[in-house]
Amino acid sequence: SKPYKMGEADSFKELSEEDIANLEDDAKANYEAEVQERQALKASARWMLPAKSQISLAIEFATQQTGKSDSVLDFEIVGNSRTFSVSAHGVCAVPAINKQPMVVFTRRARGRPPIEKVHKRYVDGRSAYEFGPLLINKSRSRLEDIKTEFEGMDADADEKVKEAQTMAMFDKLSKLDNADILNISNSGVFDTRVDFTFKVGDNEAPSPFVVWPPFIELPQGETKQVSIWAFPETPELHEDTLVCSIQDNPAVETFPIACLGATPEIEIHGPWEKIQKEAKEEDGEEKTSVGPIIDFDRLLLKRREAKDFSIKNTSSIPVAWRLKLSDNLMNRGEFEVGPTEGVLAPEGVEYIAINFEAVEPFKFDEEKIIIEYSDTEGGLPTAEEQEAGAEGRIETTDIDVRAEAY
Repeated sequence: SKPYKMGEADSFKELSEEDIANLEDDAKANYEAEVQERQALKASARWMLPAKSQISLAIEFATQQTGKSDSVLDFEIVGNSRTFSVSAHGVCAVPAINKQPMVVFTRRARGRPPIEKVHKRYVDGRSAYEFGPLLINKSRSRLEDIKTEFEGMDADADEKVKEAQTMAMFDKLSKLDNADILNISNSGVFDTRVDFTFKVGDNEAPSPFVVWPPFIELPQGETKQVSIWAFPETPELHEDTLVCSIQDNPAVETFPIACLGATPEIEIHGPWEKIQKEAKEEDGEEKTSVGPIIDFDRLLLKRREAKDFSIKNTSSIPVAWRLKLSDNLMNRGEFEVGPTEGVLAPEGVEYIAINFEAVEPFKFDEEKIIIEYSDTEGGLPTAEEQEAGAEGRIETTDIDVRAEAY
């Protein structure tokens, strides 16, 4: 065999059948002779060594389980009671990523808070990442813009420059309420590739969830970011599981994901409810003809009276609102209404005061307060924006106003 010195690596390399066929005759003969010699060494545990000679021994390591393996090879010499020992150490591993939530997710919530109260948190009590309440039917244009920006990066730029650009882009999207970043860290001993998909959805509508980029190349010891997005289309709880497939690793890592689709909703309460209750008690049933109405009845001149009603946000997302008053309510001096616009947090309440002063004899019997409300993401455009073509997503509810000065 070839001379072998302790401490040197064995340079022998097994060749494929195609490589062997391409060898010249002498090289092929030498290769086959060395293969036979190695097979003989492997099949034997006893060797004859002529004086001042040496042989190379091949030690193979194979296991069905990942982890560390240690063993000791003992050599004995005939005629000598001394035993020579060689320690053998091997590690079997597959590519891996760090699956600890404290590493993958930047924000966490302890316990099991209601999903309506959660906003972009990994909830320890449910072992799931939850976006919380999100407005339905969000446009996916922002995601496409991010993709275009990423693909437009200069491929020849310095690595530090590209890394800074990527981090700035991910920091930008992390401020969106329906997007966040995950930290994927290579905790193994090999470079690898990680592919991402969802267990139920497939990154396309009607799945509300998207992961981008769909895969990353992850060198050993490095961490890279991927983004997850939620685009619910219906006002209900949406759940799926992010599946991380690691190249050359038969096991996958999974992370449950959830979001709550929501729409703006309000309730109004006022003095008409007392009228409805009294009517129901008298007749045994509710009179549906009695709707929301502020009725000052008849008021003597120079007298002043105040009434109010409330607007309550019953949805799980903020609601923007404003009042649209009929001409007499807005332009005549008998009425004062306020406040006339605002934003309600979930479960928030705003009280609206209406003051009526009998200035001169007049009967107001066709006045209205129209409550316009929508989401806070462009759903309630200003008058200027509407003139420019903005349509918004405006919902309305009406309140009649009646009064007479005499």
